[in-house]
Amino acid sequence: MTVIIADIRAAINIPETSELSDVAITSAITRAGTYLTVLEAQYSAPTEYFPPCELAYAVYLAYQTYADRVLNAPPGSYQEGQWSPIAEEIVRETNSKLQGLRTVYKDYEKIIKSFPVKRMGRLMASSSPARALKFGIGQHDFH
Repeated sequence: MTVIIADIRAAINIPETSELSDVAITSAITRAGTYLTVLEAQYSAPTEYFPPCELAYAVYLAYQTYADRVLNAPPGSYQEGQWSPIAEEIVRETNSKLQGLRTVYKDYEKIIKSFPVKRMGRLMASSSPARALKFGIGQHDFH
């Protein structure tokens, strides 16, 4: 499963790019994907557990970006020095929704982390860091 911008917009119910840009959502998707790649390398959870966790994390990160910049500005204008509201003020309380999205993501993460840690290959042991780097790189000798 590949997370796309439309998935994020649908999950957080912010269809307007003026409220949350595609660039911000793409950044959240990239960050979530990177983190899930690390989790997948570390834990032996079945592969089907990772896509929903990645989506949940991307949704959380995107909404966090939105919550950081949301403006609670009443619609209206000044006329002759007087404020004239044109509609009832919309106040966006983002904290509880953000915490709920974090809880969902953390629940997925706990499931993945409940599986055994994968056994990682042994790194080259050497008494000399320069020697380990030289041999770790392969045929290229940068020393």
